[in-house]
Amino acid sequence: MSKIKALSAVFLCICLAFSSLCISAEESDVSPYNIAVIDSTCSFNINSTGIASCHGDVSVRAGYTVQLIMQLQQKGSMWRTVQSWTGTDAYSVVLDETYQVEKGHTYRLMNVYIVYDADGNRVESLYDLSPNLEY
Repeated sequence: MSKIKALSAVFLCICLAFSSLCISAEESDVSPYNIAVIDSTCSFNINSTGIASCHGDVSVRAGYTVQLIMQLQQKGSMWRTVQSWTGTDAYSVVLDETYQVEKGHTYRLMNVYIVYDADGNRVESLYDLSPNLEY
């Protein structure tokens, strides 16, 4: 029994070592968290008449530009975007929008934050999701 455990441990160590050699930060789409983003907010509500109020804001450190993509999504077999708004600026972006949704569906708001350095290179990509709301 201990021979199997020892072989399993060796195999696991080899897999971990191999995976760390194969993936570097430059080759993956994963961005380190909070290089530039200072604060973000994603809030969403649907009133009794079906008006969805969508809010997103994001602030970044000096020297960066941020793009906020705010997507109102409806759940079907998959989430699909029914309305999208975009804003880009240095330091911060705030979006407040409304949209009439259809009754009988589940909705959420997804805010995507893409941060660029002074040379226009993407340095960070983050997102926030609101809670799901039914209307």
